[in-house]
Amino acid sequence: MNFLTKAVVLSLYCFGLYSASAYAYIDGEVIPDGGAYSPSLPNLENIFSPGTTQGGQSSPKEYNLGSQYSAKRYCSTEMAGIQHTYFRADIAPGLTEVPGYKDFYRINEFLAVKIEIFISGKGLVTVPFNNVENSASVAQQCHPSDNGTVTTVSTGSRGRLTFLMLDNFVNGASVDRTVLTKLYARTGKTSSAFGPQPISELVLPAGKISIQDRCVINDGLPIEVNLGDIPANSKRLDGNAYAQPFNVKIRCAGGSFMSGNLLLQASIKPGAAGTAAFNHQYFATQGSGDHSALGVVLRQPAGVVVPEQRYQLTHEGNQYSEHTALWQLSAAPIADPASNAVPEGEFETSASIIIDFN
Repeated sequence: MNFLTKAVVLSLYCFGLYSASAYAYIDGEVIPDGGAYSPSLPNLENIFSPGTTQGGQSSPKEYNLGSQYSAKRYCSTEMAGIQHTYFRADIAPGLTEVPGYKDFYRINEFLAVKIEIFISGKGLVTVPFNNVENSASVAQQCHPSDNGTVTTVSTGSRGRLTFLMLDNFVNGASVDRTVLTKLYARTGKTSSAFGPQPISELVLPAGKISIQDRCVINDGLPIEVNLGDIPANSKRLDGNAYAQPFNVKIRCAGGSFMSGNLLLQASIKPGAAGTAAFNHQYFATQGSGDHSALGVVLRQPAGVVVPEQRYQLTHEGNQYSEHTALWQLSAAPIADPASNAVPEGEFETSASIIIDFN
């Protein structure tokens, strides 16, 4: 007996409705247009001032890019009139607060940072913070009918980073790229929460930290040498008589001086009068009358200091202290041997001391 079997295949089609966006926005949420804004932060080079070499010293660096970036607002509640935008900033994971230094967070074993973000109407606000509002304005309205409309935001492009040296520092130490903080925004206060998308983030670029070099001559004060009253007789002005000794104190600090063996050199550049016409190893003088036959010779213990010639200086110091040098000099009037006399009256000369190191 034959049986005829018929199979019935039932095809099922499932239909459903879905939102054009699977993301549920916080009421008033502000999100970046094209990814979180990341301002360019100060370069790591020279973030510490000269002489900053020991743990516990800090250096503030402000940044103000003066820029605005694009963002979008989303709301389910009508927010007309004058509105505030509220901000939250979190310390990035991995950064831990430094005991004994309030608001400073450790980047690595020798460097920490305090982060402040400028908010209109509040000034610089220390991170972390939550629900801090800016100055109200009509430009911050949010209308459900306009959700996703691009607007501009400036908060996050201005602030201050204060770097703290945690331990004695060796110039040229490396720092890895480090996310410092992320900033979130919400318009209105129908909600106290923030969405998961930051509008901006501060990222410290990778690099090497160096300390700016600086040399100070005579504590920054001018050096004045008074030669007193001298005769107008050229034969008595031989460059030895009437000499006045003086010392030049030099203090240097910075990254280059932390390396140890550094060559320190000094030279003296003539002022407006230039060098003496009768001998370019001397400095020319000027005053009332013709002083072309009168010059000033500078000497150090080893001999004449020739204008614009470099002389090596012995200096003392280590990688954690200033380096100091003392240049012992003297100045004396000297006349052109071919002249018989020099004019009476006051005279002067000027020069600049230049320090070179490598």
